[in-house]
Amino acid sequence: MTYNPADPLAKELQKGRIILADCGPDSLRQKFRITRVVKSGAAVTIEASQIWGDLAYDTISSTISIANASPSDTFSAISSALADPIPSLNFSSDITKVANIGFDFKSINNTMDMLIDADEAGDQTNSMASLFGGEWVADNYNLKLLQHGGDDTHIIVKYGRNIQTIEQDEQIDKTYTAIMPFATYTPDSTSTTTDTSTAFSGTGIVQYVGTGGLQMYDTPYAGHKVVGTVQNDTYYKVSRQASDNTVNDDTWYEIGTNNWVDGQFFTFDKSGSYVVNNVSGSGTITIGDNTDSTGLIVPFQGVGSVVSYAGPKSIAIWTSPFADKKATGEYVGNGERFKIWYKATDSAGHVWYNIGTNSWIDSTYFSVEKNTDFVIVPCRGIVIIKTDDAGGAPVYTAPGGAGYVQRHVANGTKWQVTGEATGGDGNTWYRIATNQWITSDVCDFSSNGTVTPTTVDDKNTEEAQALGKVPIYPSPTYNVAPTGQYLQAGSRWKITAQADNNGTTWYEVATNEWVDSKWFSFTSADDVTPAGPSDSDSDDEVADVTVQLPELILKSDLAANDERLRVLPVDLSDYNIQDADKLREVAQAYMQDYRIGYPTVTLTLNYAQMTGDYSQLTQIGLYDRVSVEFDKLDIAEDAEVSETVWDIPAHRYDSIIIGEPPISYTHLVQQYQQQAVEKSTQQASKQATGLFDQIHSALQQQGSDQNAAIENVMKELGIQGDSITAVKNQMEIVDQTVTDVSDWINSSGTATIQAYPNWQTPQDLRAVNDDDSYMKFDANGLGFYSNGNLVRSAIDSQGRIVAESITAGTVTGLKMDACQITGTSGISLNDGDGGIETEISAAHGISTGGGLEAWSWSRFHQGVDIYADLYVANDIRTVGSSIYFGDDSNAAELKYIESGGYKGQGFYLNFNGVDHHIVTD
Repeated sequence: MTYNPADPLAKELQKGRIILADCGPDSLRQKFRITRVVKSGAAVTIEASQIWGDLAYDTISSTISIANASPSDTFSAISSALADPIPSLNFSSDITKVANIGFDFKSINNTMDMLIDADEAGDQTNSMASLFGGEWVADNYNLKLLQHGGDDTHIIVKYGRNIQTIEQDEQIDKTYTAIMPFATYTPDSTSTTTDTSTAFSGTGIVQYVGTGGLQMYDTPYAGHKVVGTVQNDTYYKVSRQASDNTVNDDTWYEIGTNNWVDGQFFTFDKSGSYVVNNVSGSGTITIGDNTDSTGLIVPFQGVGSVVSYAGPKSIAIWTSPFADKKATGEYVGNGERFKIWYKATDSAGHVWYNIGTNSWIDSTYFSVEKNTDFVIVPCRGIVIIKTDDAGGAPVYTAPGGAGYVQRHVANGTKWQVTGEATGGDGNTWYRIATNQWITSDVCDFSSNGTVTPTTVDDKNTEEAQALGKVPIYPSPTYNVAPTGQYLQAGSRWKITAQADNNGTTWYEVATNEWVDSKWFSFTSADDVTPAGPSDSDSDDEVADVTVQLPELILKSDLAANDERLRVLPVDLSDYNIQDADKLREVAQAYMQDYRIGYPTVTLTLNYAQMTGDYSQLTQIGLYDRVSVEFDKLDIAEDAEVSETVWDIPAHRYDSIIIGEPPISYTHLVQQYQQQAVEKSTQQASKQATGLFDQIHSALQQQGSDQNAAIENVMKELGIQGDSITAVKNQMEIVDQTVTDVSDWINSSGTATIQAYPNWQTPQDLRAVNDDDSYMKFDANGLGFYSNGNLVRSAIDSQGRIVAESITAGTVTGLKMDACQITGTSGISLNDGDGGIETEISAAHGISTGGGLEAWSWSRFHQGVDIYADLYVANDIRTVGSSIYFGDDSNAAELKYIESGGYKGQGFYLNFNGVDHHIVTD
């Protein structure tokens, strides 16, 4: 308001003082506290707020916590806790709702926040307005929180007629008629609906212990459905794997589109199965000392002979030594000799020799072990002849027994060695001139002036290491043919993936090009040892997932005939949405709460417009309701008076604003926020489950899921060698007992808790039933007593436990005394040192590494197999095929015979040294 500075009260207008003014037909003599004064030559401008606004500058001095509080209880507690008390505050309410109140004085900005703090959407906050609902009405310090602060006036305002303005038309045009909802979330380990699977490459085999085949499911997560079965011992290629938040927490593999199997029944350990992991690295092809390794082709110098007894020209020549080999159509026969160029070892460890271009012969039919076969390798060395023969050492025209003596060389003479050969006779020969060879037994390489030549194996190895070739395979296994391409020794290659198959590691150097890892070296400065992505890299790669509707938008029913829509993007990420169905459900609730498609009512009417038919508007007050009709949309909306401007001198309204009523504080969308909190609580409580919960959960499942869950329990408890059916039967007994006990405890009936001798100095607590049985807890223990005062179950302070029945998952101890032990599995015993073990099994009987003694009459109804001598007390014993009666000094021998010079079959009996024979003709 403004005031003439020349008026007599102008100097009294100071900040903090109170002025008295009417502000409506029903709001007379209201106090306003001046909050701002601006003086100028022409006028004094002041700003003031209603007196109850003083609460905006006050706070509470202590925390308030009340259960089931009414609005009056709550306001009384706030008023009593004010740091600067206001004694004249009064409060009333017609709201009967109660709520749990909690105001922490450390987090409260001002008292007004506890009264009316709620945002325009009505989302719940910790204030009286949000907790109880209603509207505040103030008459100075007399406050009311009412269900409806105004009256229904039944006044109808025709929008678009005599109150139409440009601003108001735009307001209608800005009404949103559709929303585009979306939600973003980050996949993590706590989500049970997020797809946590990752790309995977490999081949595995089904190993299922059940009947009817291993069941496949549409997903690896809870709530999945069976989509088919796969047979045992069949191979399948794997495209994805999942191990987080899966059923039974097992690793699952996808072997077809939406066909998932439990990894517990799927293995990669057999030949032909492999797992591929992405890695990054580079290495150098290096052929080590073992030049006979599988899959390697190396240079080889020598001569060999064909060995065949199947007839002339009967041995086939092949295009390759490996799985892709084909017969060339050419054949060789026994005795033919060929120069050897290369040597190779196939996947079975079998050796092949190359005797020409694309011409390979199986070493089974080719030998360098005959005297006339040899391998010649050029070399350099100096030898001194050493012989006792006066005529000197013989010199041959060829090595290996293929030549004849050409001449002799004298003892002690020195010769240059230019070649070396090993014949089939095992002797080493050295060439000292063209076509002149001496044997190694006349050679001295240890005296001064001699030089030991390079051996043939060293030379072949040296050439193999420098010139060898490594084959490439289309998949990481030796069970397929090579591609026909090779990697040269010494070349460097980038590695993109790694596979482990049947104990062999393979590296991928290009798409579908695999090489055995044994040919790679990573010792060079430029080499990089292959490694997968680190955990930190993986964490960085976790991306947010945005969920949208397939149809993208939801349209208001009021916009059915609109040519164009006004679309509002709505972020619903706070509501734990991870799929389109949940997004649609929450978005529909949002449209209902926020009245999408309905116009926002915001009408400003000045006094000139409040005439004629609308003259009644001059008598309405704050929160009164009117009805606004929209001819353009053919709808009517109820709206409240949300703001008034009162002309004090004229004592009438200058203008009123009819605005949208506050949205209900109990929103449908808020329910989904609560569901998100409940879900987090459920996930946290899952961590507190135990073995009995695991057993109960396993029994609730079906098919392969149940079998896998039971096997997980067996693994956890260390149960081995027992059938799933037997364990399941016992688990059902345990589960039923645990359920019965839980139900019994939860139905405690009318038992009362009593303190003895009294609650002032209690020595024990008792829960007494109607039949005088009771549970007692004191310093000596906890026990349940029958009405005969004997415990039925108890734990005492001396560490003893007694019970009429005990049901448990695992019982561990040093000693067990019992009259009878029953079960469906077996008993395993050992001496504790890893030595003698004994197994007692319902399915397989008794097996022991120690002795077996029977001190009384024993019966064997299905026969007994004895693999050693048998002694029965001191009177009967069996040794081999004979039975002896009596002691060693005077024993009768009975032996079964078939022939031995006697006719037919029968028995041989020796008694007192006399032989007797009982035979059949």
